Amino acid sequence: MMRQTFALFLLSLLLFSGGFAQTVPDTAVVISEIMYDPPSDANSADEFVEVFNTSPTQSFNLRGWRIGDAAVLRTIADTTATNTGNATLAPRSFAVIFTGTDFRRAFAYYRPLIPAGTLILRTTASIAFNNTGIESVRLLNERGDTLANFTYTGVSSNRGRSLEKIILNRDDTPTNFSPSLNIGGTPGSQNSVSPLRFDLRNVRLSFLPADSVVQGTSVTLQAVLQNAGTEPISSFSVEFYEDLDSNHILSPNERFETRSVSSTLQPNDSLRFEIAISTPALGLRRFATVAALANDERRTNDTLRRTLRVVSTPVLTPADTSIIISEIMYDPPEDANATADEFVELYNTHPSLSIDLRGWRIGGTVNLTLTDSGATGTGNTVLPPRRFAVVFSPSYFTSGQFYRNRIPQGALVLRASGSLSLSNTADTVTLLTPRNLEVARTSYVGNARNKGFSLEKIILSRDDASTNFAPSLVQGGTPGFINSVTPKERDLALRIAEQFSTPPQTAITIPYTVQNRGLLAFGNGATTRVFEDRNRNAIGEPTEQISTSTLMRDLAPRDSIRQSFTYTPRTAEPVEFILTLSITGDEDTSNNVARTRLLSGAPRTSVIINEIMYAPIQDPNDFKPDQPEYVELFNRSNAPVDLRGWFITDAPNERGEFNQFFFAQDSSENYVLQPNEYAVVAPDRATVRDSTRLVQFFTYLQSDRNAKLFTSVRSSPTSRTNLSDLSLNNDGDLVALYDNTGFLVDSVRYSPRWHNPFFSSTRGLSLERINPNGGSNDARNWTTSTNREFGGTPARQNSTFAPSPEISGTASTLALSPNPFSPDGDGRDDFLVIRYQLQGTANRIRIKIFDARGRLVRTLANSEPSGAQGEVIWDGLDDNRQPLRMGIYILYLEALDASSAIIETLRQTAVLAKPM
Repeated sequence: MMRQTFALFLLSLLLFSGGFAQTVPDTAVVISEIMYDPPSDANSADEFVEVFNTSPTQSFNLRGWRIGDAAVLRTIADTTATNTGNATLAPRSFAVIFTGTDFRRAFAYYRPLIPAGTLILRTTASIAFNNTGIESVRLLNERGDTLANFTYTGVSSNRGRSLEKIILNRDDTPTNFSPSLNIGGTPGSQNSVSPLRFDLRNVRLSFLPADSVVQGTSVTLQAVLQNAGTEPISSFSVEFYEDLDSNHILSPNERFETRSVSSTLQPNDSLRFEIAISTPALGLRRFATVAALANDERRTNDTLRRTLRVVSTPVLTPADTSIIISEIMYDPPEDANATADEFVELYNTHPSLSIDLRGWRIGGTVNLTLTDSGATGTGNTVLPPRRFAVVFSPSYFTSGQFYRNRIPQGALVLRASGSLSLSNTADTVTLLTPRNLEVARTSYVGNARNKGFSLEKIILSRDDASTNFAPSLVQGGTPGFINSVTPKERDLALRIAEQFSTPPQTAITIPYTVQNRGLLAFGNGATTRVFEDRNRNAIGEPTEQISTSTLMRDLAPRDSIRQSFTYTPRTAEPVEFILTLSITGDEDTSNNVARTRLLSGAPRTSVIINEIMYAPIQDPNDFKPDQPEYVELFNRSNAPVDLRGWFITDAPNERGEFNQFFFAQDSSENYVLQPNEYAVVAPDRATVRDSTRLVQFFTYLQSDRNAKLFTSVRSSPTSRTNLSDLSLNNDGDLVALYDNTGFLVDSVRYSPRWHNPFFSSTRGLSLERINPNGGSNDARNWTTSTNREFGGTPARQNSTFAPSPEISGTASTLALSPNPFSPDGDGRDDFLVIRYQLQGTANRIRIKIFDARGRLVRTLANSEPSGAQGEVIWDGLDDNRQPLRMGIYILYLEALDASSAIIETLRQTAVLAKPM
């Protein structure tokens, strides 16, 4: 029984594996070509789909297979009426399947194109593939398995050219199909776009400098050959012909040069050949090059032809050479008509000759003839000497309104015979005389940033090089006027940077430049005055003048001289400066005034980092608002501080790179931080204040509308995102605060060791600064927040805050506050602030604490550097970080003055108490 069961299992396994094996080779049949839009001399029945059997050994009977578009599928049959003929596709062979209703007509058109012996099939009903738009082509076997599914986008310009698969054994992505190189496609033959093993292609034949040259000019005939095959080739040549009898047949006696190559040319590499040709005679000369490779598998791309026109030297009259292209408006302003308000401005450089422009032409995308602006074509077209003419498209006179009142009265306005159609990206504009002589050619590359600003010629008497054109300085350009970029004969200009910065109360030398933008030497006696615009009225008043400088020599054209003035800021407020330049004879005074701004950095530690929440409690499953990370700032100075442009940085990486987080970038916000006011930086995805995690968790902020909360942070001033990568490391990090000038105001390199050692966990508890006057990186000045409700106090006084004791007079003093103090972690009087005042200005200090029996219990400072004043905080712990008993303790301070070597000693008594 077991043997029978095992035998049945083997039989069923063989049957199953045999059935499965039949489906695998079916995928060897691929769609290789689609003719969806037959040639113009064919008909709709001539649509076809070509398939190819990629298998090297197995044949496939396609009878009963189906093919179709996205909507319908049609069964494949042979060409006989009874469908009993041959439908078997041999290995490595093509089959052409016609999808029209009239197979006989279709096959009649393609009979000369399809090689003899090719398998011809048809569908039992018609399929109409889309000529334009998106269409799908599907191939299914007789069991309904989809073997190929190809989607294409029809293009009307490809009519008559089938879509051919490039690499037959690759997928059906659109990038693996390309329009056939042959009209009618290649049914039954190798696809024209498929690379062959050996294919030397003639890719370019050109004349340098141009296809049309003046008689006697030397011309370079340039040919480029490319290895279009998949295998390296060697031992090939290029043959140069001149078709002397113009019969389009290249005979051996017309071959005048052969260049042979014995080196190896790799696939896709190309090789350039050049031959110099003389032009002694006028007329047309027809040349050709032929790529010659013995085993070339495709001869259709071996030959290229090109015609050279040799013309006589044109005789240019003064009228021809006096008209130039002086301005081009290719991208009109936003409030203008994008097409109708394009223009080309011409200028007559002749000092006395008036020139009739009727019949002249402007070339570019198309050649347009110039006529007058009237409807009858009989108006004025004469351009007087040293005057401008503005050429518009015909639509300007019906749709264009922008320039109606901008062109000066009396300026010559001309009409082109068609639309100028100037490209916004790149174009070439030419000017031709009525005798078809090109007298001007200007090429440009457009820039979207220059929209509304025309391209103006700088020096009208110079050539048409792109360097002699520049964007207009005037929105809308200057049609009919002298170009804004054209220099005057005498013109001095002031230039200065938009902004400078300096550390607080530090002198800065601010440079500026006086430049001669004119055509003549000029400048002797020019006076530059510098004004501090104290009343901010944008006018330099005599009482505000702080500097004067006089130029003692002329400057050559385009030359400049660097000058400067020195200024020391008195406050942290920005300072506005106005510079004026005056000299008799200056023809353009619009550039004789310059403005700049001086930003004075905030004093060091005027704003401090006061609280850091780096390990918040965030649990998506506890149904409670998440704590956010945040950094609290505090203005400990006596003056308001504008935080606009300030930023925070983190620790640099191994390459010295660090992130900048700008938190005050919204121009509509008030970022002035008043004395003793707090600001909180807490990046958040929410864009509404009350939806941020900061406000939702710290609920008291919902009613405190004046709190400075910065929840939208950008990684740079130009960043488009309102999110930030600001993240505070739990194992310690650097937080550095910079002002808008880039000066460091405060920095804290925090550590988890700064927390109170008696907290079992500090997760969800911020690090608070105990005293704003204490050191930013003094671990004794930081501890764990004691706020039991929130774990932190953003925008509020720190729960562990301890004020500085008062000191009066100049004598050496040691003051303690609060005294007594009770370090029990309740947030009240937990820390003793030790403030001292010394006689020396550069000291080394030692602070020791003794109990009532004289035993040393804590060394707070040991040879630490100090100025004349300072503060140290005692947390009530001994040197082993253990709490001390209640009682009286003696603080002993020793200070060594580094300059005088005098030692000062101060003593004071502190009481460590416990609340009752």
